[in-house]
Amino acid sequence: MNLEGKKVLVIGGAGFIGSHLVDELLNEPIKEVVIFDNLSRGRLENLSIALKDKRVKTYQNGGELLHPEIVQDAVSNADCIFNLAALWLLHCWDFPRSAFEVNCGGLLNLLEAIIKTQEQQRLVWSSSASVYGDAICEPMTENHPLNNNNFYGATKIAGEQMCRSFYHRHLKTKSEFEYVGLRYM
Repeated sequence: MNLEGKKVLVIGGAGFIGSHLVDELLNEPIKEVVIFDNLSRGRLENLSIALKDKRVKTYQNGGELLHPEIVQDAVSNADCIFNLAALWLLHCWDFPRSAFEVNCGGLLNLLEAIIKTQEQQRLVWSSSASVYGDAICEPMTENHPLNNNNFYGATKIAGEQMCRSFYHRHLKTKSEFEYVGLRYM
């Protein structure tokens, strides 16, 4: 993907992976990186060096995926969106309803916002190796069956399928978007 002159929105950009992504994006000829993070787990300290770069800004109207109007505003000027926001594995275990609301409902808000912009946008979405569950065969490849056995993995499977269905639903409209889901291992 050519990032030259692009405005990039990083949802969950103050987290561990998100802050490292921001650092790497700054090695590209991008126009702007906007950090969208509710800071429930992320920390601005993770961005201490990146925030010194004039191309990096924090989204000033909040960072909560559960507020569709805020998500819509944040997405409206982005060329590319990285979504790393999610409730993590143990939180999902203890609070499955919250996990569903954030990991699935928040993603739905994001997908709807992308489609409403009616512009070609790209979404890089963070899934997880948790979709695979325990290995049935080794080495595990992308063709490994989904063998999830926890709620976190279930929300990631649901998210992958939500992205897929939105892509196919809007494939032939002027609201097209491209997406890729990354299963970190």
